[in-house]
Amino acid sequence: MNTSSTITKMYILFISTLCNVFLFVSRTSCTNDSEKSTNTFYDGVPKILAEFVLDDNTYFTHLTYDKKRNLLYAGATNRIFQLDMDNIKLIHEVKTGPKLDSPQCHTGGCSQDDIETYEANNHNKILIYNDVGDTLIACGSVYQGACQIYYLNGRFPDSSKYIEVALAANDEFSSTYAFIGPSKYQAWKKEDILYVGTTFTNVGDYRHDVPAISSRKLDDLDYAEFSIQQSNINIDVKYRDHFLVNYMYGFNSSEYAYFVVVQKKSHLADEAGFVTRLARICVNDPNYDSYTEVTISCLVDGEDYNIVRDAKITQAGTKLSQDLGLKKDDFVLVAVFSPSKEITNEPQNNSAMCIYSLIEIEEIFNENIHSCFNGSIKDRNLGYISGTINDGKCPNVGSIGNIFSFCQVGLKISGVTPIVSRSLFVFQNESVTSVTTANTGPHTLAFLGTNDGWIKKVLLSGSAAGEYEKIEVDPGTKILTDTMIAPRNDFLYVLSTKKIIKISIEHCSTFLNCSSCLESRDPFCGWCSLEKRCTVRSACQKDTSTSRWLSISTGQQCIDFENVSPDNIPINQMATVNLIIRTLPELPYNAKYKCVFGNSTPIDANVTNEGLICRTPPISKRPSISVSSDHILVPLSVRSSETNKDFVSRNFAFYDCSRHETCVNCLRSRWGCNWCVYDNKCVYKTSSCRNSGNISNSESMCPHFKKKSRTILLPNKVPKEIKLEIENLPRPQSAHTGFLCTVNIEGAHMVLPARVESNKYVVCEKTPK
Repeated sequence: MNTSSTITKMYILFISTLCNVFLFVSRTSCTNDSEKSTNTFYDGVPKILAEFVLDDNTYFTHLTYDKKRNLLYAGATNRIFQLDMDNIKLIHEVKTGPKLDSPQCHTGGCSQDDIETYEANNHNKILIYNDVGDTLIACGSVYQGACQIYYLNGRFPDSSKYIEVALAANDEFSSTYAFIGPSKYQAWKKEDILYVGTTFTNVGDYRHDVPAISSRKLDDLDYAEFSIQQSNINIDVKYRDHFLVNYMYGFNSSEYAYFVVVQKKSHLADEAGFVTRLARICVNDPNYDSYTEVTISCLVDGEDYNIVRDAKITQAGTKLSQDLGLKKDDFVLVAVFSPSKEITNEPQNNSAMCIYSLIEIEEIFNENIHSCFNGSIKDRNLGYISGTINDGKCPNVGSIGNIFSFCQVGLKISGVTPIVSRSLFVFQNESVTSVTTANTGPHTLAFLGTNDGWIKKVLLSGSAAGEYEKIEVDPGTKILTDTMIAPRNDFLYVLSTKKIIKISIEHCSTFLNCSSCLESRDPFCGWCSLEKRCTVRSACQKDTSTSRWLSISTGQQCIDFENVSPDNIPINQMATVNLIIRTLPELPYNAKYKCVFGNSTPIDANVTNEGLICRTPPISKRPSISVSSDHILVPLSVRSSETNKDFVSRNFAFYDCSRHETCVNCLRSRWGCNWCVYDNKCVYKTSSCRNSGNISNSESMCPHFKKKSRTILLPNKVPKEIKLEIENLPRPQSAHTGFLCTVNIEGAHMVLPARVESNKYVVCEKTPK
């Protein structure tokens, strides 16, 4: 009895559903459930943490760092500032000008009454912190470029000493560059000294006393050696008025001190134009006899960008070393150049970066020296330098004997073979005025300042090399060469002519997902996978493996599911889920991974070679499926017990086949449901059907009306049978009482007995009047 009534009910539903499908097919539509969202994580405006601004018509020239007190000193027109590094607040200020001065006055002042003096601005030319002596050396343009030494162990600036030494250029724009480096003038003594390069100004009678390059003691700025030997070199008096040398940068490497200079191609009138050169002195040469010059070229598509704008020496990181074929931590010179405007030394508005290994530089210098000593060239070509050796002629081959070190013989050679590099990066229509370098992880990068107030962040190494960010820090204002990075590589102190600006070296926290973090190409940033945030490496807790902190340096992709099997199960079924996860980090001892299905209690997961496996949550703990749906999606996340954060997630589906009441809807669902024809129900497991011989698992097997070429019409108030041809009509089973038709006519609902004819027709009895 129960079986018969169930079967009867099934066929009533079946006919009714077919009619409804037939009537409403024209209203079927497709919807797209996918949603796409985009987010902007960084708007291009830098976060300026602090700044110090000059509020008058003066300008900055230098910035230096006191590492003992973690302070900054800034040199400007007529002033020197002592600044706090945290917020760049003024601590103390020294007024260095204007001063009553005249080009005719000596460093000690004007002793003669007949010399007319005037209020002269004191432009800061040298500002260097001497960490050995704990002093600040400051030289200006007044009093023939004299200096002041400030003793920082006392109260700045109260404890200081004026040095009556003409050292710096005594006008506003002529160059002076100084740096502290080692000397070995006595075999038993190695000490730091001040190397100074100064452009000749011819402003006053005393300028001929100022050498082009000299070595100075740090305590009193006297010549480091000035007895029989003299630690300086001069441009010959015949040429120094017009053969002007601009000193752009200086550094020490191994046994040599170098200056990067811009000067005329020749001291003679027959060759016009300018060139960038490296000038070198051996640090154990107190007489500067080892002085040598070599041209350094940066080529852009065959064109020589001949004017250096700035340069810095740095150690090459792992990737840059690999790119250049060097050993890790070998030194390189990173320099930016521009082509000159015609035959002047004025740069055009294009720039390029070239990198030179110090090994290559030393090899080219030695090659040029060998050419002189082996007879390849006959002349030393350094006629514009005072004190030529052997009348400027190269020695006869073999006349000197075995040479164990070129620092032990007289050189004074201008090399004919240049140091050449092809540009690594070219910046069209951009005037780059400063370069500041840094290393992080295996990467080397540069911060380039422009003439109009921008900072360009450039990765120098690896497959992602190139500019990765450009930020405006001081619109329309030139960025100066003393821009520096904080000792911990966390902040950049940008020096422009009008401001000192502190900005963060990175803004990792603004990247809110792994993809945007890695796509930023910022070598300081990486995805802290178990904490699910973009950070610098030091901020990623317990970073014990590369998969915990993913960055461009690791070459790894973001942690994600490669496969979840199964990724859907029936709502009332338990299962074990296999999670294949890319680059799953290792956990420390006693830590666990857990699977989290929506809001259910986290479930311990077991680690496999490919990822994790975990059980689904208990059936009673699963969420309910809404009445209008056949499934519910919940986030399946993986959580680390170490951080208690979900670091990877995707949707997991619980579904219910029984929500479908027709065969077509059942088999159209994406869950692989089956239709039990005689039970008139949708199930996941076919074993749930009482009659396994008639189970539909494809839409074409469902019982359905055969398509008619014309509409069935019923006469009004005239009883008439309705004959319907059915495909896949199920055969009645034992105890089956037959078929019923449900008919809706203008809102009137009726149930009519039906009979089967020829095993394919269902004939509904006559409709009542």
